[in-house]
Amino acid sequence: MSTYPYVYDVIIVGAGPAGSTAARRLSSQGMSVLLLDKAIFPRYKVCGGGLTGRAASQLDIDISPVVRDAITQMELCCAGRYPHTFVKSDPFIYMVMRDEFDMLLLQAAIEAGVRFQPGTRVNRVTCSEAGVAVETDAALYHSRYIVGADGVNSTVAKQLNLMQAKRKILALEYEMSVDGPTLERFQGKVAVDYGFIDGGYAWVFPKLDHLSVGVGLGTRDGRFLQERLAAYLSREGIVGRFLSEKGFWLSVGASDTDCVRGRAALIGDAAGLVDPFMGEGIYYALRSANILADTLALGIAAEPDAPFARYRQRVEDELVREMQLFQRAARLFYAMPVRIHRMLVAHPKMVDHAFRVIAGETTFTDFYQSYRRNTLVRAVSAIGRMARRRDVR
Repeated sequence: MSTYPYVYDVIIVGAGPAGSTAARRLSSQGMSVLLLDKAIFPRYKVCGGGLTGRAASQLDIDISPVVRDAITQMELCCAGRYPHTFVKSDPFIYMVMRDEFDMLLLQAAIEAGVRFQPGTRVNRVTCSEAGVAVETDAALYHSRYIVGADGVNSTVAKQLNLMQAKRKILALEYEMSVDGPTLERFQGKVAVDYGFIDGGYAWVFPKLDHLSVGVGLGTRDGRFLQERLAAYLSREGIVGRFLSEKGFWLSVGASDTDCVRGRAALIGDAAGLVDPFMGEGIYYALRSANILADTLALGIAAEPDAPFARYRQRVEDELVREMQLFQRAARLFYAMPVRIHRMLVAHPKMVDHAFRVIAGETTFTDFYQSYRRNTLVRAVSAIGRMARRRDVR
């Protein structure tokens, strides 16, 4: 049988948080790793940039140099009504700019021995019993294994016919330069309006010298999102200079778990690992990268031609199951946001428990199990089911 002249143990395509973290961890284990990305770093990346405490807990490097704000308050409302601000004593979200955050993780990977090749577009991926061949505009690379960390429109996934049944949703984000009083208004606070569009929400995230504002999750209609975001900004009195205006796709809910085949695996957004409730992806990018790094060596020892079975099983057991719970919560929440908002305001202990999930102090599974038998929650859930049945009729 012919074999490739292996140059690397692993080629990783995509140098975002998932790719850089997996590359660094695998290189630290003694594997030779090539990291490819089509962009030149640092590069702008459209993203709300909210790094939850539980996402930060997946990193063993200091992120303080890139933190733009530490969030201790969350203002919630429903289509501008019933505003209420919840406060936590310690920060539970850290605001970052993705160009700075991604560059921090990438530099740590390079320092760990990863070879990084920027400005490299992958054109073709061939995966066989002999190994992996990755063809780019400039060269042909060979490795034993390949990891796709190249986002929602993953080239690796397309080339290997993986994750073909993704559920994609659209979000729109503006970066805005605003005046001092407006910046001060949102310092240390995120604002979320989850009754503003069906099945989604609008947000304001502070970034030290500007704001990130956006809307998404409820539709694939970009023009509708533009109209709704303009209305939201007008209602909130947020005016200023637009620094960027970007739409972006999310692949949510791990709706297709076909993320592994033979010598190939997908992580992060490429594997559809984005929370279908609030659209958070950085935690799942980092967590899936760490799961892969924790399991690959064992997988190689057990089955060198198909070493990602352990990775897939842990992703399904831990991440996919959690997303299924998030999906149930989202269906209930967005069916009746006003009722649930009032319930949250009336029961701050429930909100505090949710903050603990965001901060990484407990899990969403624990939160879900704690409240699913709660009498009030069951009553609200029953109302939601009746409302959905009326909608179907």
